[in-house]
Amino acid sequence: MKIRLQRSVVVLLLIAIVSSAWAAHSALEPAHRHSWWTLRNDAVNERARQGNVDLLFIGDSITHGWEGGGRIYWDLYYAPRNAVNMGFSGDRTQHVLWRLDHGHLEGISPKLAVLMIGTNNSNGNDNTAEEIADGIIAICRRIQTKCPKTKILILAIFPRGPESSAQREKNARASLLASKIADGKMIHYLDINEHFLGPDGALPQEIMPDYLHPNEAGYRIWARAIEPKVAELLGEKPLTPVFNGKDLTGWRPEGNARWTVENGILVGTQGADNAPGDLFTEAEFDDFELTSAWRAHWPCNSGIWFRYQSPQVAYQADILEWKNPVCWSGTLYCPGKMFLAMNTDEKLVNRDGWNITRIRAKGRHVQIWLNGTKVADVQDDTTDHGRIGFQVHPGAEFGPMKIEIQELLVRPLR
Repeated sequence: MKIRLQRSVVVLLLIAIVSSAWAAHSALEPAHRHSWWTLRNDAVNERARQGNVDLLFIGDSITHGWEGGGRIYWDLYYAPRNAVNMGFSGDRTQHVLWRLDHGHLEGISPKLAVLMIGTNNSNGNDNTAEEIADGIIAICRRIQTKCPKTKILILAIFPRGPESSAQREKNARASLLASKIADGKMIHYLDINEHFLGPDGALPQEIMPDYLHPNEAGYRIWARAIEPKVAELLGEKPLTPVFNGKDLTGWRPEGNARWTVENGILVGTQGADNAPGDLFTEAEFDDFELTSAWRAHWPCNSGIWFRYQSPQVAYQADILEWKNPVCWSGTLYCPGKMFLAMNTDEKLVNRDGWNITRIRAKGRHVQIWLNGTKVADVQDDTTDHGRIGFQVHPGAEFGPMKIEIQELLVRPLR
């Protein structure tokens, strides 16, 4: 009996030693943080409890920044996909582990989780590359345990610092070590760092002003770079930019309005004597989803043409303030039929800032969302294909009108 007891004690000691060895560094030990962090944790948990979660972004301040500098691109690419931002400023792998153990994944089964974490672990001698990789792998295992049907996309830790450094190299090694868990089925790995760096390996301040956190231009690069893989893992066709942000390649103007590209933004204004005009894609589209970010300088009468075949055969998602009948941007216009659906809620329009219009056209079914709220849902057979475009309306009452388009994305539906 005494021998058996001694053997049991030895076994328990061995187990304790092994467990201690596995959790011997901070990157693997789930850790709580401070007050604002707790409030954000509670808010994310509440969002998870509401359900309808298909996509997760998990990380630190760089991911958190989708709610700041990256907001417009989050709304363009991810909000329509029922995404939840689980990025927390200052977090390390151990903090993500704690959050995943305390409500983030309860009751949900997302299609995809995008993970980018570890740069804060790499400060000084806090953690080695091997330890950071351990933490990333542990997070993947935790997601797999709690959400076994969720695919995971690990992103290489983004470059930091103006040029190559020991810390940047540590992060690169940690990413490479963590990538070994990718099986190409449920766990995938993607390194997009070359999209941020110049030919000499320098990190431009124009996209990361502090050499760590992307600005709006940096988030645009991020979103575009991962879109093909994200779409693939979600079982979709990717969102494709129709406006290149540089010039009018792929577009054709008609009429006498002025169309220019200024600082990456497409700008339309009335021509001489308040002359009108349109700008159309050279390509035609049939069934698709379209998402565009626009800003109007009022007074304004403009809109997004789609399935445009002629001035009499087309649809338009209006950008206007109409008095009779009273309606606002997001209204669905059809030549000869006038308004097929009206947005009667003025509060949906961000009058002084950027707005997101999303259009879905499939067969006879046409839907429009303005800033996340559905404003049109109709069945109509006026046109089933055509060009996409933007309008500048004539008239001194709308002058000197100006419409700006920051982004235009299209996803074919067949």
